[in-house]
Parts: sequence; C-alpha cells; structure tokens
Amino acid sequence: MDNLFEGLKEGDLDQLVLPLISIDEYESKLDDDSIVIAFFVHDRDPAADLNRFIQKGAVAILDTDPSPAPNEDGFYLVFVEVLRDENFPKKTMDILGSLEGLTNIKSWRASIYDVDATQIASEELLASLVRLQSVETHEEEPTEDDVNEELTEFFRQSDLEGLRVDGRNVVLESLFTEWNLEFVDLGSFDVLQERNAVLSQGVRLDEAAQHNVSRLTAMLGDQWGVEHLENHVLLSCALSEDVALFRLA
Repeated sequence: MDNLFEGLKEGDLDQLVLPLISIDEYESKLDDDSIVIAFFVHDRDPAADLNRFIQKGAVAILDTDPSPAPNEDGFYLVFVEVLRDENFPKKTMDILGSLEGLTNIKSWRASIYDVDATQIASEELLASLVRLQSVETHEEEPTEDDVNEELTEFFRQSDLEGLRVDGRNVVLESLFTEWNLEFVDLGSFDVLQERNAVLSQGVRLDEAAQHNVSRLTAMLGDQWGVEHLENHVLLSCALSEDVALFRLA
C-alpha cells in the first residue's frame, strides 16, 4: 500500500468514517466568518488520524480539532473550520477528494444548516445552499420593508396581475396562475455575482428548466429575461439595470 503520510496508508480508515459531513450546524470556536465541517468517526484513534491527515493536507483551512468524547450516537466528531467565502464549495470538495484513498469513500452526503434532508455533496450544491457571505455583508441585507419596496419597484414594468411579498417569500400572480419564489438578492449583475457563488453555475437548458423559463416569461412579459440555474432563477428587465435572484420554492 502507498503511504499517504507517515503512519497512515491507503484504506486505513475504510469503514471507520461515515460518508456524511455536517456543514454550518456547529458553532465556530473562532468567529462567524468561518464554516464548520464535521466528520463522523467510529472511534477515538481513527478520529485523531483523520484530524491529523486533514491538518497536513494541501487545502487551506483555519483550524481542525477532534471531539474529546463521542456524541449521543457514539461517533467521535472531527471539526474542520474553513473561511466563509466563495471558495468554500471548492475547498470542501477538495478535502473530500483527498480522503478517498484513506477512507475508500467516493460519494459523500451533506447535512446542511437550515436544509431539511441530506443531499449528495457537490460544489454546485454547496454554492447554492450554504451562506458564503461574511457576517458584515450578511448584516447589511435589506429589511423586510426594503425587500417589499424594492421588489415592487423591480416588477413595476412587468405584466403581473399581482405581487405578494412576505419576508423573503414572494408570490408572482398572473391571470390564471401563481408562482412561489424565495428572494435571494437584487442589484446590478456584477454586485450579485460577487455576493452569490450560485451565479458561477451554468444555465440549465433541459426540458424542465426551459418549461419554467417559458412560464415565467409569459407571466412577466416579452421585455423580461429569465435564466434558470440549478435551483435558482435570475430575472432581468430590458427597462432596468438591476437583476433579481430567486431560489425556486
């Protein structure tokens, strides 16, 4: 077997690490500008080995630390802290990729803060579901009244019959149908691109996505543009310099 580093060989943690990571569900011991990734390990010594391996890895992390005792399910946790920024999704997948030889895990599932079910971890998934903005940026987000006012102005030139805004829940109303969306961000495209890693995703061109694009365009009007990302839509109007990003409800 090949040595991964002194004392550890390929496959040494096979069957000892769950193919599951927790993201943003544990508090940082540093600050709110870091994201905690937690790994679940069957025993104390393998947890220490995993901790040491990630520390010595090529991916830049802020800190890593194994739990001193098992959790209520009997697993030792290894906490890895990574900077909260747009590079987090790639760094996380690079860490997971580096563990394949050690654990024989080729596919991981992620349990993410404020997301109901675990999902298969991917760079695209993490970019769309994990908050990547720093606390300072996050605290500057508009109030509910601001969102209502801004969205009312944004959709003023549309063909919508009605618009309902409740916090970040948005309902677009046309003559025969409604569309529920979750508001994410509004502003110039360059600003949104800096604040939302999801905009680095490619546009979906599959049949289901194009059906959604057609329906939204019919509701909004011919002067509107709709781009369907993985689970988001980006709306724009020829009469406005702003664009709006929504998560599909």
